[in-house]
Amino acid sequence: MIKSLFGRKKKKLTGATSLAEGVKDAVVGDVLTIMGFDVEYDDGYYLIEAKHRYATSYSMWYELVAGDGDRRLWVYWSNDGGQLFTSVTNDNEPVPLEALNLTRDDLTQVDQEHSLSNYFTYEGRDFYYLNSGEAYFFDGGQGDGIGYYTWDLMSSDERTILSIDKFSDRPYECYFSSVVSPDSITVYKQ
Repeated sequence: MIKSLFGRKKKKLTGATSLAEGVKDAVVGDVLTIMGFDVEYDDGYYLIEAKHRYATSYSMWYELVAGDGDRRLWVYWSNDGGQLFTSVTNDNEPVPLEALNLTRDDLTQVDQEHSLSNYFTYEGRDFYYLNSGEAYFFDGGQGDGIGYYTWDLMSSDERTILSIDKFSDRPYECYFSSVVSPDSITVYKQ
């Protein structure tokens, strides 16, 4: 229910042809590393397999899909207002809306109010409304884009983003990602 309140040692990277760069410079075929997200993932070198673009009337962001053997990461970044913001997840399986104890009516209410004081509690953590609106997914960063509706919320400790997406032909899909410092991600150009 919506409420209203007012590590490990690094293995050697081979084949890198240029110096390290930031996440904004990443393209398919580059390799990235990430520190401080999860000790199990800190020692990996993740080959970027896909780069997707998302856009709304108020924002644009990117998704890097990267793998190291059987380990996968989804890295999200935006540079709205000149400030680089990054988050990452290693689990891209959507959580059903019902598992969050939310309903379509709850989302409609939040959407109509557009109030940053709206929040809901999930597993003992409060998630506050950030924004919502129509968005477009550009597979591989190209094409006309597929339209959907999105709601973004942030945990009160500002460590976790919750995105709730609704494509016309699918049920509500909820995704959690961890906020990480852009400096924790290094990209090696190939």
